[in-house]
Amino acid sequence: MVILPVENRIKFILHGESTLLILLIMELEEKVKELIKWYMDTYGVNKDQAVRDIESVMLRISHK
Repeated sequence: MVILPVENRIKFILHGESTLLILLIMELEEKVKELIKWYMDTYGVNKDQAVRDIESVMLRISHK
């Protein structure tokens, strides 16, 4: 059993395979936040522009 804190101080108790899935999603979310920050710092754009640009690239990759 794993108790994971999430936004708004709500806690979920997860069991079995769902625990692994949630942990992977949380790790991915952190990596995406790091990517957005890196993109903003590197290209001098705001968060909205960084998200739009990254989404655009992800869509192009997924359609290949």
